[in-house]
Amino acid sequence: MAVPVCPVCRTDDAVAVLELGELPVLPNSPAATPARAVAAARGDLELVCCRTCAHLWNRRFDESKLVYDTAYENTLHHSPVFREYAEGLADRLIAEFGLGGALIGEFGAGSGHFLALLCDRAEARGVGFDPGAGAERSGDLGTDRVELRASAFVVDGSFRPDFVFSQHALEHLVDPAAVVAPIVAALAPGTGGYHEVPNGAFLLEHRAVWDLIYEHVSVFTPPSFRRLLTQLGLDVRAVTAAFGDQYLAAEVERAPPGGSPLAEDEATSSAVAAVVAEAVRFGADVAAGLADAATSFGRWRRDGPVAVWGAGSKGVSYCNLIAAADPGVLVVDINPRKEGLFIAGSGHRIVAPSALVELRPAHVVIANPLYRDEITGQLAALGLAPEVHVLFA
Repeated sequence: MAVPVCPVCRTDDAVAVLELGELPVLPNSPAATPARAVAAARGDLELVCCRTCAHLWNRRFDESKLVYDTAYENTLHHSPVFREYAEGLADRLIAEFGLGGALIGEFGAGSGHFLALLCDRAEARGVGFDPGAGAERSGDLGTDRVELRASAFVVDGSFRPDFVFSQHALEHLVDPAAVVAPIVAALAPGTGGYHEVPNGAFLLEHRAVWDLIYEHVSVFTPPSFRRLLTQLGLDVRAVTAAFGDQYLAAEVERAPPGGSPLAEDEATSSAVAAVVAEAVRFGADVAAGLADAATSFGRWRRDGPVAVWGAGSKGVSYCNLIAAADPGVLVVDINPRKEGLFIAGSGHRIVAPSALVELRPAHVVIANPLYRDEITGQLAALGLAPEVHVLFA
């Protein structure tokens, strides 16, 4: 079913931004065969922006299309750049919230890699909850401090964590308040927390259309993220941009009963208006941006095969929007769980970096600019010097 009202403030006063059709609904679920990849479920995206809270969402999102299973793979910890970010974040949270020896809970835990990292560095214990997760992957984490449960977060009082966090979970929820409010209500006042989502303001500013994927019903901006967390009964210490400004990060505490009122002031209204205006400009620029990307791709292809480095959501979006019908595209990823599988929708095969030694592409498209130095270093180690391009600056 569609999502006619804003997932954050529940109003229906939204401005149209853009439409994209026939996107693979689970870009992070590569398939075992090309036929299965091409036959992957698809859905339409109608991105709108709420005039009340500056939240963006897909009004045509249909949750019933999404079936998460063990094929879903979006872990980033294989990258040294991402590991450095994760380790720095873990150390900061441990210091700021005093997590040594704590009991930590995560909802939307997925593979649980950050939870394991946090618990190991804090000498803490952790439980990760995710109804779509494979609990059998607990053994992949290399620690006995963490338990992954394929269930909803426990709110019956039997689980009393000292700290609760989520990373890249809220944007998947049609009604985030309905899911998260019971979790917050079960916490003791003062319980610390951390929540992280993709940064919609970054997406708009950098015209990063590649970050729009079907499984994200929501695209949070700073005003809408702060509003949601406050509505949930959390005192927001800060909302900041993280990981090259691509993420929004919020440090929070469980507010006391009756606390954390939502304050609408002139600054908030101005911030909302600015986001709405930028969203309209973004939508107007998308068609020209996609046309320019297609022209560039055609020029590169005349030199031979083109490699797209990154089989995550950005790379999958690029392959589907720009190069879906072209067999001369190689998709590279350092995650061994993806190697030999095929991109949802476009059907391109995913290969390890070493495969490029034989294939020798003249051009490599980097899906995320944060990994440029890491990737060019790997290319040089392989004796390759292709022309390197990034999807956005």
